[in-house]
Amino acid sequence: MKRHDINNRKEQIYRLRQEGKTYAYIASLYNISRTRAQDLFNQAKFGKETLPLLPPLMQNLSIRTQNCLRNYFGGNEIFYDPTKIIELGRAGIRRIKNIGKKSIEEISKALYESGHTKNIGDW
Repeated sequence: MKRHDINNRKEQIYRLRQEGKTYAYIASLYNISRTRAQDLFNQAKFGKETLPLLPPLMQNLSIRTQNCLRNYFGGNEIFYDPTKIIELGRAGIRRIKNIGKKSIEEISKALYESGHTKNIGDW
């Protein structure tokens, strides 16, 4: 199933649950298990209710990259004020355990998208 289709399905399941429909009803409607319907609802709920409350940098980083940065810097504060990440630069961040090329690109893109750098890779 394509990403657009699955996101559309999550949106529909979220709406149906908000209307009070049961997981059993939703599962039968989409020919999926009740557990899968619940999983899709929870994913949609996270995207709508929790994700917007997170700092912009956290919204754009994978859990794996977040955990690497959190472990290195000692907490979530780094996501609210990422100046230490910018000061370390690409070479410094690369030395953090489990941060590789893909994570560097992800961090670079996240810093740009959250407005902390003017260009992707400018840090």
